[in-house]
Amino acid sequence: PVVRDQLKLLRMRNACPAFGFDASLTVASPEPHLLSLRWEKDGHTALLEADLKTCAFRIRADLPDETFTFEQP
Repeated sequence: PVVRDQLKLLRMRNACPAFGFDASLTVASPEPHLLSLRWEKDGHTALLEADLKTCAFRIRADLPDETFTFEQP
């Protein structure tokens, strides 16, 4: 399951236009234990929200044909 999830994330990373060479990256930490990374390019967005206390995270990305979501509670 771990490798399957890693492959799923790698495929998303390769397909998402938000990760282009000249994409913008915004880093935020609304609270000391929360981390938010947001990549944007040409109207496409990829977002990672992580809780460093609980190790929970959520990834959302705009792909050409769908919205990708991956969560680890």
